[in-house]
Amino acid sequence: MSIPSPAVDSTRGTSHLRGASVFISVVIPTYDASRHLDACLDALAAQDHPARDYEVIVVDNGSTDGSPALARRHPGVTVLEEPTPGVYAARNCGIRRARGEVIAFTDPDCVADRSWIREIARAMSEPGLGVLCGPRAPAGGSRLLGAVFDYENVKAEFVLGGGDEELYYGYCNNMAVRKRLFETLGPFLERPRGADTLFVRKVAQELSCAAVAYAPSVVVTHLEIDRLRVYYKKVFLYGRHRRRNNHILRSRPLGLAERLDVFRRTAALGGHSRLRSAALLATLGVGALAWWLGGASAGLRPGAAFPSGLWRRAA
Repeated sequence: MSIPSPAVDSTRGTSHLRGASVFISVVIPTYDASRHLDACLDALAAQDHPARDYEVIVVDNGSTDGSPALARRHPGVTVLEEPTPGVYAARNCGIRRARGEVIAFTDPDCVADRSWIREIARAMSEPGLGVLCGPRAPAGGSRLLGAVFDYENVKAEFVLGGGDEELYYGYCNNMAVRKRLFETLGPFLERPRGADTLFVRKVAQELSCAAVAYAPSVVVTHLEIDRLRVYYKKVFLYGRHRRRNNHILRSRPLGLAERLDVFRRTAALGGHSRLRSAALLATLGVGALAWWLGGASAGLRPGAAFPSGLWRRAA
């Protein structure tokens, strides 16, 4: 399911919101994140949403670069310490302390659009919605990198708007979850990577695919990704950890026909010329190779799906 962008009243410059008084807790795990943390927290302080309706929780995971002290200089930010190593251990710490009905996740190298919290609140006013994901944008870079992110965002909308739970995935740099789901399904599995995808897959399996949605208006900029080389590195890691996690809940990648469908939608959306479309296709081909090499490097054979009871014990 895809949440449409809101209608805008041009005479007032604000969106028509229904039920947007949902209290939101923003959870940000940090580890040696001082390079971008100020920008992340400044963006959250500048939201066009009432400050009384959200809180910001930074969970430090053993930083040595002064990240906790930097976060404490931002008024109203709660800073926690999580000694257990791992980004999902830090996120679980934030979940335990969060007061919100909805928990919004982002990363310290991400800058949320000014309307980010407002748009999450608007989408989450739909009571049947449990998980929300939104688009990510790169930090500058080439037009080609921007087109690659267009493809990634079109892919997310395609997958999360469909009904095949084995395709579903999530990403905690721009994701919101209704807190009660953690209470019923358990917290994130404390894996090195990919526990957000495992959680989204679990929501689709236990509830329905309709409980997960994509909202084009819920946007963050990923400051770390400013060149294709960084994107390829991340794609390699995604491929590796998808394979490593496949014995917990089996997933499948998009097939060739599905990928071509997403590519055509991306090219049409951007109005690409044939030359630019060819360049994008070649760039995505290199990304697909990086993803495949990441999976091959895992050295694991996918096993059976994880039984529901074992999920809760592992959580």
